[in-house]
Amino acid sequence: MLRKLSSIGKMEFRYHIFLPLCLTVVLLGAIAFLFGIGNLRKTDEILIVERLLPLMGIILMGSIFRPEDSESIDVLRLRKTSIVSLWGLRWAIRWIIFGLLLALYCFLIRQKSGQLEFLPMWMHALSIGTLVGGATLFLQSIRWGEILSYMLILFYMIIQWMLDDRILRVFYLYTWSKGRGGRDAYYLLIGGTLNLCAIFIHSRRK
Repeated sequence: MLRKLSSIGKMEFRYHIFLPLCLTVVLLGAIAFLFGIGNLRKTDEILIVERLLPLMGIILMGSIFRPEDSESIDVLRLRKTSIVSLWGLRWAIRWIIFGLLLALYCFLIRQKSGQLEFLPMWMHALSIGTLVGGATLFLQSIRWGEILSYMLILFYMIIQWMLDDRILRVFYLYTWSKGRGGRDAYYLLIGGTLNLCAIFIHSRRK
């Protein structure tokens, strides 16, 4: 069992993680280029944490079905492996990478600017990223397609820049910008549930 899990992990890093990881690094570079890291205003830090860093969750977690959906090189080699285990481990690897990259960027912001505390920043961005990543994956699992799922979730995030939070209520993500505490535990719970449901639903189609 451990050997099979190790094999799945190696193939993830060898064949599948490169493109999502590169896109994530490009996103972080673009954020750093546009806003910088040092001497940020508190409003800029909140914007980065709530609205930009969670995009990594969409990039990393929203593409875990792609290798099998496109019949990649390792499908035959992993035929005896449960597809749920395969996607679950792939999701776990990418979620951990997401958390580590978030931690690094939030640490740099904390050290260079210091307007917000590290742990609340990290938890808030992680919870929103898990939620939107899970929503993207869930839409794919109910046959919306990968590209359309990305577009719908990005639209959901962008429309919140223009709508009053009283309209979306509990579905409003950017609570810090309204001067209220985040719903981090709630977002993590919903996001985790969406990811699990997406994996099990999509596995029924394989």
